[in-house]
Amino acid sequence: MSKQDCTKLSDRDWLPIRYRGFWDIPRMIAVEHGEWVYLLDCPFDDALDDYPQSFDVYRLSRELTGRFDEPSWVDLPRLGEKIGRLSVDAIELDPSARASVNASFLQHVVRS
Repeated sequence: MSKQDCTKLSDRDWLPIRYRGFWDIPRMIAVEHGEWVYLLDCPFDDALDDYPQSFDVYRLSRELTGRFDEPSWVDLPRLGEKIGRLSVDAIELDPSARASVNASFLQHVVRS
């Protein structure tokens, strides 16, 4: 994540989300910020028989926002650029866990 991507955000900023899949928290989250859409993907891991404790983070073109109205987002990660990983614990969701995410998550993306 470049400094420029997150310098205008603080832990007081909340960004609306769209999501697919929910087990305790959303497991695929789309967040629009600036000229990009960030896709956080935490698919079920058959080997663990559970969800992993991290999201893969992808940066997508805003041109793909129309795809968020489709029933399945399975192919969206391959349409973006993987920019890193993010611990599930680094995500602060609103109390419903369905409407918004604290923007500070962008500062915690770790390049993988």
